Amino acid sequence: MFPSVFLTANYLKWEEIDYTSARIFIEDKGIKVDGVFTFNKKGEITRFESVRARITKSGISFDKWGGCYEEYKKFENFTIPTYFVGVWYLTEGDFEYVKFKVNSIEFNNP
Repeated sequence: MFPSVFLTANYLKWEEIDYTSARIFIEDKGIKVDGVFTFNKKGEITRFESVRARITKSGISFDKWGGCYEEYKKFENFTIPTYFVGVWYLTEGDFEYVKFKVNSIEFNNP
């Protein structure tokens, strides 16, 4: 997911928390969610956290979820994170369930 998508969508609202974090509110087709983005001194997203439904053996659980954005690199005119780790922040410990590494990008290639 490219962070620039969060700048242009009309179904998003932002609320400043402090100098390094902001809450995003997303409302689309009657569904509302929110989460907190954390930024470094360069203004790059470093972390995202929200509450998300998770299917467990005992049913649906709503748990803290998010991820870390790292290793920003420039591709053409876009600077994007090239490494992302998705994490469930559970009471029994963090569970890293996915890792993405971007090595190359093709723009406008249908």
